[in-house]
Amino acid sequence: MPEPHDLAFAKAAQAQKALTQQQFATLVQAQKLFASLKIAKAYATVAVEANLIPEGRAAQIVGSIKGHPPLTATRSSLPLEAAAQKAVDEGRIDADTLEHIEALHSALEGIGFHRGLGEIAADLGLVKPEPAEQPKKGT
Repeated sequence: MPEPHDLAFAKAAQAQKALTQQQFATLVQAQKLFASLKIAKAYATVAVEANLIPEGRAAQIVGSIKGHPPLTATRSSLPLEAAAQKAVDEGRIDADTLEHIEALHSALEGIGFHRGLGEIAADLGLVKPEPAEQPKKGT
């Protein structure tokens, strides 16, 4: 069930022609798929992560909605994907959980929303990207 801020975002995004009806349908499907694994995501976040709307545009719409939570899109990165693979290799993500992650990945792909293992594992709170090494001064 969408939250009031989700409905306000959808209404504003459609009124501003930032989302088409088809994109909105994809957004709703994706949010339902996330909910199946108890991953709570605002429509605005899903819209950005699915590349349905640019992050800046979504942030502008979110900023105009009283009580809307901050935009918290998680983007794929090599460190995030590596952290997830390391968690699988070390057994911190068990076979059952991995199966659920892979099923969600496949279902999202089926609606045109690419979400990698690392991103879904991060959505579930199972991994965080390792901080990128900072270049040493003077090198």
